[in-house]
Amino acid sequence: MSVQKKSNVFWPDVGTIENAKGAVKAGLVAAILVATITAAFATWAVYAGGTVAGFIDAWAFLDAVLFGAVAVGLYKESRVAAVAGLLLYLAGKVNQVISTGQFQGPVLAIFFVLFFVSGVRGTFALHRLRQVQASA
Repeated sequence: MSVQKKSNVFWPDVGTIENAKGAVKAGLVAAILVATITAAFATWAVYAGGTVAGFIDAWAFLDAVLFGAVAVGLYKESRVAAVAGLLLYLAGKVNQVISTGQFQGPVLAIFFVLFFVSGVRGTFALHRLRQVQASA
């Protein structure tokens, strides 16, 4: 009888290639969601003729494109893309606090950070597990 470990969506096990791929997928989903939400707010800012939420303007389209590139990189299981996605998201939150003086959407931000961290953990675990598998 095998004992199956309970899965944790916020801190997934990355001990197997399959589980590590699932963690990468969490980061991928986060990147796609952030790119989509950012593009939507940037579109709103363009139509509003200024800024939205105190700091989002048409330049946010650049952020949406960058997160789209991160999503492509995560799809290809890139460690660089995973780290870039996490750092880009954190930099955006820092910019938000500096621009508005407030931390908006803390609960959603925590979820996104956890999913981006899962992407980082998953890509690094995949790299390590494939090296072990290749040397065996």
